[in-house]
Amino acid sequence: ARSGYAVGPSLASVDPKRAIDAAMRAPFSQQNLKLDYTTYVLRGSASDTQRVVMSMAAELPVASSDGVGADVVFAVRNVGNGRIVAADSDRIPLPEAPRPGALVGTSYYRVQFEVPPGVYLMRVVVREPGGLMGSADRRFSVRALAGPGVTTGDLILGSAETTGLPVRVSAHRGEALSGVLEIYGRSPAQLDAVQVNIELLPFGAEVATMFGRAALDAVKSAGDRVSRAARIELPFGDVEPGE
Repeated sequence: ARSGYAVGPSLASVDPKRAIDAAMRAPFSQQNLKLDYTTYVLRGSASDTQRVVMSMAAELPVASSDGVGADVVFAVRNVGNGRIVAADSDRIPLPEAPRPGALVGTSYYRVQFEVPPGVYLMRVVVREPGGLMGSADRRFSVRALAGPGVTTGDLILGSAETTGLPVRVSAHRGEALSGVLEIYGRSPAQLDAVQVNIELLPFGAEVATMFGRAALDAVKSAGDRVSRAARIELPFGDVEPGE
C-alpha cells in the first residue's frame, strides 16, 4: 500500500502482440477476463503421438458493429524437458448477445494438436479488442494409447449448454446424459468381449445412485489399428440436482 495514484496507459493503446507476449511469459495467470478450458486425449495418427483436443469458453463483451474479434494464443510446454511442443494463435468472434442476467456473453474456441506421451503445461491467453486479457494454465498428462493391451481415450460427455466438446458438462433434471468413449486395441479379438459399465455418483460419495452399461459400436479396423466406440445414455429421471 502507498499514498498517491498514478494513471497508467490505456489498455487499448498497448500493442496487442507485446501485451499477449508479456501475458505468456508472466509467472502467474491473469483473470481480467474469465476463461475456462479443458483437454481431451484421444489416439493420434501415429503410434508415438496422441491427439489432444482443447475446448475453451471465455466471457467476452458483446460484439460491436466493427466485427473485430478477440485474440487467442496458446502454448504447450513439455514439463520434462521444457520444450514448446505446440503453439498457435487465432481470432474468435465476440458473442452476439449477453447471457441472461449478465453484461457479457460466452465465446467458444477449440483446437487440436498431436504430442508424444508425457506431462505438459498449457497456457491460454485471450485478449478482447478493448485491451482486457485473461489467461489460464492447465497441467495434464498424455498416456500412450498404442500399447499391446486395451486402452481408452477420454470420456466425452454431451452438454445442455453447447454442442461439441464441453468445457464443463451440465444437464437438466429429467433429461438424459449422453457420451462416447473410444476403446483401442491391436486386434478385433481384443475388443470383441469388451464391456463398459457406468456408475453415476454424487461428488464426494462412494455409493452410486445410478448404474448402466454402454452400447458398443462395431469394431473398426485400419491396418494394425483397431477401435470401438462405447456410447453412453443415462436418463436422469428424478436424480437430485448437484455435482
